[in-house]
Amino acid sequence: MSNKCKLSVLFITLLFIVSCKSNKMPLWVTNPPLDDELNIYIVGSGNDEEINLSVINQLYERFEIKDNPYFTNLLLSYLNEPDEDNVSILDRWKSDVMEYVLVRIKRSFFSPILELYTVRYDEMVNYRSEYEVLADEYFEAGDYFSAFNLYKKSLEKMLLEDDEFFTPSILKNIDKIKNILNVLTYSNIQLFKELIIDKPIDTQQFSFDVGGEESINLDGFIYTVEFMEGWNNRVSRARIPIRGNSLLFIPPIPKKSGISTLTSKILLDELIEILSINPSNNSLVNSLLEFKEYINGIVSTSTITFDFQVRSDLNFFPKLIAFENEFVQEGVLRFLLNVGDQPIESPLLKKDMEFITYVRDVNSITNNEYQYLIFSEDLMRETIPFDDDGIVIKMSTTFSLVDLQSSFIIETQSVSSEFIGRIGEEDLAYLDLGLKIGEVINKIKF
Repeated sequence: MSNKCKLSVLFITLLFIVSCKSNKMPLWVTNPPLDDELNIYIVGSGNDEEINLSVINQLYERFEIKDNPYFTNLLLSYLNEPDEDNVSILDRWKSDVMEYVLVRIKRSFFSPILELYTVRYDEMVNYRSEYEVLADEYFEAGDYFSAFNLYKKSLEKMLLEDDEFFTPSILKNIDKIKNILNVLTYSNIQLFKELIIDKPIDTQQFSFDVGGEESINLDGFIYTVEFMEGWNNRVSRARIPIRGNSLLFIPPIPKKSGISTLTSKILLDELIEILSINPSNNSLVNSLLEFKEYINGIVSTSTITFDFQVRSDLNFFPKLIAFENEFVQEGVLRFLLNVGDQPIESPLLKKDMEFITYVRDVNSITNNEYQYLIFSEDLMRETIPFDDDGIVIKMSTTFSLVDLQSSFIIETQSVSSEFIGRIGEEDLAYLDLGLKIGEVINKIKF
């Protein structure tokens, strides 16, 4: 360290000792340390934001810098969050009318950015990446989605460079992306309120128009549509692109009754991921944080959510009935036919077959023409003497309602019966159980 630098350090140390022992104005307020080969010293004064602006104004005057908003924002970011590596606050003192601050700026930090924002300033502000040049052409032609994608690529490339030179262009790319996203407004929203299980979708659809002038093409922007699907309440997500400046979503045929929710919003995950790149430039970090908040606002504005009712029309669809006991099966069929249902006897009984094999075989035999199968593979029976020649036959079984297309067991029900009769009338007891099963099936709502 040169003798000049050593004297500067000693002088600063003495100033601190003197200022700490009294409330009087410290010497550095009127006699700040002289700049040396390593550091620049500035005394700022004012109240609140005036202090940092005072420091910047003195730097502009001392180094004959033309007014430059990019440079000002960069310096403000370091003054607001000082650090030992580049810009540090050595001391503060407050009088009755204003506050003073002694700032040290390292030349190794200041000299390169001074050259950048003076000698190379015109080059900086006029720089456009190859992606930005092409994006501008698409934007002028009204193809906003193609322009948007290229501005994203331009933004990502410059952020990864992490070079102060690209700061003005990065901020310009952000403004150009905002100009595109600001056009996205929504109108002519069409919702649906009800879907029927296993009934083909006809007029039910979700759609909306995306705003913009007629000469603007917004086709290509992706929106996600989330909805409940399947018996296990699985959340499904569809990615729907804008076509003809409109979105159209036709829901899949539902499988479970109840209240369901559909939510749609614009997909900007790639842009948000790009904004997670963390540059070393403090002022740019703050700009990216503000841009993230803006993007979250765009996503929030685009969000459309609504509830719709799914109801069952199970009784209006033909079902396959498969019970091991022919009299039980006869009772089920008889009851359902009497209430206007359309049950059909299954061409195949399960017996010792694996469940999945059985379902697939039934589907194959019936050419996938049926949606539901109702079957039971267990039957409990107990006979109890009653009076001299009477008996009580207690029976119980558990049957399953199966979606043949997915092989998913939708529901299981247990049914029991007590039949009072005579020996030799067991067939009537089985028939009675079948009638009770038919009644339970007829009341199933899902």
